Amino acid sequence: VASVSVYAAGPICGRASGGGSGGRALWRRGGKGRGGGGGGGGGPSREELLARNTLANRIRWMLRETMGADGEFERRRAELQLLGGGGGVGDDAVCESFVSSVRPGGFMHDLLHEGQLA
Repeated sequence: VASVSVYAAGPICGRASGGGSGGRALWRRGGKGRGGGGGGGGGPSREELLARNTLANRIRWMLRETMGADGEFERRRAELQLLGGGGGVGDDAVCESFVSSVRPGGFMHDLLHEGQLA
């Protein structure tokens, strides 16, 4: 269960603002609860944590909190829609786009591999 709390800490604890439902925190920093939930201190229940601990929410959190790129998840979705002819693009496709870009052979992986600090 420790891995759940460590993994869930990123996308779930954060700003109460953000793009879509994935950007909203279940509780604010400092432990102040936002409604029901289990556990001491008014925090969310384990089930709520697990329900919110998705790859899409973790990527949204990482973009917003560590890269200063709030909204980039939705911009990537729009880009994929344009490239795909305008059809709907789900969270799974957006996540795969981000993840595949940093795998060996992906454009971001190659850029970071070849790049040099000035």
